Parts: sequence; structure tokens; C-alpha cells
Amino acid sequence: LCAPPSPGGRRAPATGCRARCASRARMYALLSLPAIVGTSADVGRPIVWSIAGSDSGGGAGVQADLLTCHSLGAHGCTVVTALTAQNSVGVRHVELASGDSVRATLHALAADLPPRAIKIGMLGGEASVLEVGAFLAAAEAATEEAGGAEGAAAGAYAARPFAASPSVVCDPVLVSSSGARLLSEEGLAALRSSVLPRCRLLTPNLAEAEALLERRITTAAEAEAAAAAEAARKA
Repeated sequence: LCAPPSPGGRRAPATGCRARCASRARMYALLSLPAIVGTSADVGRPIVWSIAGSDSGGGAGVQADLLTCHSLGAHGCTVVTALTAQNSVGVRHVELASGDSVRATLHALAADLPPRAIKIGMLGGEASVLEVGAFLAAAEAATEEAGGAEGAAAGAYAARPFAASPSVVCDPVLVSSSGARLLSEEGLAALRSSVLPRCRLLTPNLAEAEALLERRITTAAEAEAAAAAEAARKA
């Protein structure tokens, strides 16, 4: 399903195939959430923001999210939190976006392309985490103040009404496949306090779940208990 058949009838391998499949599954879940109703009058399709890193190889990050949005009939917008130099073999360089850059992008999109849904991936640094958390808090506060009706995002983000708080999916990128940490302890603490409480769906892998919940998970029962504990903490 990830790559078209070759002329000989055999399906060719696709770079980042698994990443795109995972992105598609998460976006399906995101687009099925009840807060997504109607479309943008400007683009004629539901608007989805991808807040994530850029994968130069095209197999993950904002590139994969944009492909998924397009295939599901949504209009994808991006907030790039990191630039990576990578291919199908490995990552050679990572350069994090500044908090100012992330804030400016959020300002620009909020002024003209308000989201019905937001998918969060790699945030990279504490500055990006704090900016994303501040935006989500502003959008949430404005919608609550308006009683669920049309309300503008609070503070500096107020430029155009949001019909409702966007549905937020967080696919945290905390640990690389080789085990290296991709978010500092300060960034992880900010993620827990300012971003996760405002997410409707959290999709960590095992290593990321253990880092987020600060507990060892070795069985399905432990995974269910950890998820219940996180849900209770958010409530």
C-alpha cells in the first residue's frame, strides 16, 4: 500500500514506508475526532497543522504528514521545529528552529489558516515546546471564554476566529532508534506540563511512553495501567 507496483508487477520498496503508514494511521485518528467539522472557506478542505521536524529524505516529519493530509483530503500546513540532513540510511545533522521562528510561524498560520486539527511530532527543544504550549493554552482559553462558539485565539495569536479548539494529536519524538535522547529533561518537563494536558490523543512508542510516564513498561497490562494513570493525571 506504500509504494506503487513496478512495471514488472512487483511492489517496489519505499523509503520511509513504515513512517508514512504510521503517519497515515495517526492522521486517520485525528481526522475522525468530533471537533473537526466544516472546512476552511479559503482552501475548501479541513486544515491540519503539522508541528514537527523536516526530514530531507521525505520518509517522516512534516513531509510524511503533508502526504497523509493530501491523501485524506485535508489541507496541510507546517510549523517546522527542526531541519535534518538525513536519508534512508541515517541522520547526519540536526539544526533546531528557534523559539522566535516557531512563534512567527504560529502567528502567520493563526492569522489566516486556523486549524481544525493539529498533529505534533518532533519539537526538538524546550523553546519550541514552550511556544507550542503557549499557543494551545491561548486557543483553549479563547474557546472556553466564548462558550464553545466562535472565539479568537487569545493574546498575540488573536487575528482570526477559531470555530473551536483544534483537536490535537501528539506523537512525541523523544528517543531515537539508537536510544539517543532527542529532547532535554527541561523540554520533557515542559512537554508534560504545557502540551500533553491539551492533547486529545497521545501516540508514544514504548521507549517514549516510559520516558513520559517515568515508569518501566514490560507487559500489555502495564501499558494499559500507564495509559490510565496518564489519563487520570490529565483529568
